[in-house]
Amino acid sequence: MAFQPVVLWTDALIYLLIALVVLSAWYTRRHEHLRMPWRRVAASRTGQAAMVVLAFYVVIGLLDTLHFNPRTGFGDDGSPIYSTEVLSAFDQLAGPLRTQQEKTYSAPFAMHLFSKESIDLPDGTTVRDFPRLVYGGAHLPDDGSGKWADILFRSLVGIVKGAVVWLLVMLLLVRFRVAHLLRLLRGDLEQPWHIGAYTALLVGGLFGAAVELSGYYHILGTDKVGEDVFYQALKSIR
Repeated sequence: MAFQPVVLWTDALIYLLIALVVLSAWYTRRHEHLRMPWRRVAASRTGQAAMVVLAFYVVIGLLDTLHFNPRTGFGDDGSPIYSTEVLSAFDQLAGPLRTQQEKTYSAPFAMHLFSKESIDLPDGTTVRDFPRLVYGGAHLPDDGSGKWADILFRSLVGIVKGAVVWLLVMLLLVRFRVAHLLRLLRGDLEQPWHIGAYTALLVGGLFGAAVELSGYYHILGTDKVGEDVFYQALKSIR
């Protein structure tokens, strides 16, 4: 096994909460007076949009609740050796966001640190300047030429990727019945499911752009110890 599952006390509490929610949903379905308020929520445009946004937070939070010790190798007897570091499924998916750490503060989409430091030049002289970031904008030249065009291009790429994922999820939900999906998007169904669908498209596009950009920039900058603020913001959802 490439990992060893770990259940923290906080994880156990969240699993208990999920079980209670499932039990509550089962109980609600059996009583008409309890189903009626949820029907009103489903019939509300605001409710449809809110449910999609909340679902996004729930998915991120649940991914950050599945903890494990990654395998680091094998012992002399062939038994697996696991790291003492506890990671989550979200940490694994975040990848570079977690590991690409700078020295200290930097601004959103910056290529240099926020404060000046002494820099040794190749000719042996020392100057006070803003050091270049190790990861943020590392693929660009030192003068930063083309940065905003690059940001725009990668944003569009991320939006397209998010839209493709959205389309695949929508087709899966309607069991690949294209005609039914078109009816849903036109708003021809009894409930305003099209509002939820378009909200999901908006969330998917924005998140896709953020994910694509975060592979090349610190889109919300870095904190005092150089950790990516966007990664910390997503971690805080749990």
